Amino acid sequence: MINKILNDPYRLLFPLGLIYLLIGVSIWFPIAFFHSEYYPVILHHFLLIDGFMLSFIGGFLMTAVPKFSKSYPTKPLELIIFAILPFLGLKDALNESNNILLISMLQSLFLLQFMLMRIFKRKENPPYTFIFIPMALLMIAVVSLLGFFDSPYYSIEALFLCPISLIILGIGSRLIPGILGHVEIVKQQREIYEKPLPLFSTIPKNILILSLLFISTFFYQHWISNLIQFQIVAYFAFKYWNLGIAPKTKTALTWSIWITCWFFVSGYLLKLLWPSGAIHGLHWIFIAVFANLAILISTRVTVSHAGQESSLENSKILFWITFFSIFAMSTRILAYILTDLYESHLGYGAFLMIVMAFLWIFKYARYFFV
Repeated sequence: MINKILNDPYRLLFPLGLIYLLIGVSIWFPIAFFHSEYYPVILHHFLLIDGFMLSFIGGFLMTAVPKFSKSYPTKPLELIIFAILPFLGLKDALNESNNILLISMLQSLFLLQFMLMRIFKRKENPPYTFIFIPMALLMIAVVSLLGFFDSPYYSIEALFLCPISLIILGIGSRLIPGILGHVEIVKQQREIYEKPLPLFSTIPKNILILSLLFISTFFYQHWISNLIQFQIVAYFAFKYWNLGIAPKTKTALTWSIWITCWFFVSGYLLKLLWPSGAIHGLHWIFIAVFANLAILISTRVTVSHAGQESSLENSKILFWITFFSIFAMSTRILAYILTDLYESHLGYGAFLMIVMAFLWIFKYARYFFV
């Protein structure tokens, strides 16, 4: 099992991420149902982003990057260090200390060096859209440092929304068309990045320009910035994911991913049309996209690496998981609109996310250990 975990670090990091998810949403129960005066927003952000999301991102990257690059697998010390980093920030998150930003910075820099070390030892070029991943990790590190020193350029959107969106665009532009059955898109990409050329020679110039433009818009809050972000997300969704047509491979997993991708695009449209919604409106993306897509992609990773039948990807439970994520998102946004019911709706949304997580655990968690 130790060798399996080192070859497939998701077997450890996905379960840890699920624990952070369950704790990170359940901390709203005291304020929602028992009228606690403690409002744990900092702890919530830390558990959901540094705990849940980065554990899933790290589990995917530490499993996939050695295989894509055909380099060496994760070393025991690497896995131990990355797994314990969120624990080191829990006390600071409870005390609402700025020091948690240093944990975010260390997590991102660790994953960045992990990825670069494998790329330098690669026997084959990775997909060219993966360039978004080091850019995203570097952005988390830079923005965390800006926040630590109280820079005016620091924002939650720059720290969380932009980097995780970049990671979805980078990984998704290679994986999503393949999962949805658009093999012609994957073939076109492979014909470019599998050529025995220097890595940067395989990256189309428009990819670099669009990524830098996307990043820059998060440091200047304006409706034009929101418009550019929406246009770039829509461009990748329709050009690289072929979102305009139904999945060619029709399973519960592919339909759920397709629906979630539409919520990704529409979430950025909502950000453009409802700027006053602020962080509350962004839960459209945080819950219905980030959380749900992490669970859905982990289904493909878990099923395929455990050598299980692909029929597991057609379980109706995946539809229910997507339904509960959308329901939880709607409830969370309504909490902001229905101000008199704000606290109780935080609890309802948290409960729905817990149901979503336990549905997935019930069906798929056993395959972590196969």
